[in-house]
Amino acid sequence: MSIEKSFVSDSGVYAVHVGSGSDRATSRIKVDVISDRPVFVQGLTDQMVVVGQPATFTALVRGIPRPQIRWFFGGVEVVTTVDKYNISCDDTGRVELHIVVVSSSDIGQLCECKASSDAGEAISAASLMPGWCHVKPAVPACATRTLRVMG
Repeated sequence: MSIEKSFVSDSGVYAVHVGSGSDRATSRIKVDVISDRPVFVQGLTDQMVVVGQPATFTALVRGIPRPQIRWFFGGVEVVTTVDKYNISCDDTGRVELHIVVVSSSDIGQLCECKASSDAGEAISAASLMPGWCHVKPAVPACATRTLRVMG
């Protein structure tokens, strides 16, 4: 027998009956359901980005049972879409929201990661901040010529 889902309120002493009639045996078993509310071991951090570039928010969350993760960007719940958002979560509790291409309307928006379970809820938040593009200036073709001085 396996238990798919349990709650802290399921903790207690249970009687187990084996056999029937005069061959029946009863045992008692104490069950403690362990539950730890979700907690962010590593929270989200503000991301500095340039419009047209990608951005990724990353966090590390723990909890028993494993928390359900929901992402919100600009107050709207995020779903995975090929052209805008990718959401990932691994077995270590690392969760990510990847913005494929940041638009100008994304700058300044608040990103929230909500981790929830029957044991409770935790929220981590950070903002998408404007970054600066460090582009090397183009070197004119004439500047690349080598001059030979004869003397």
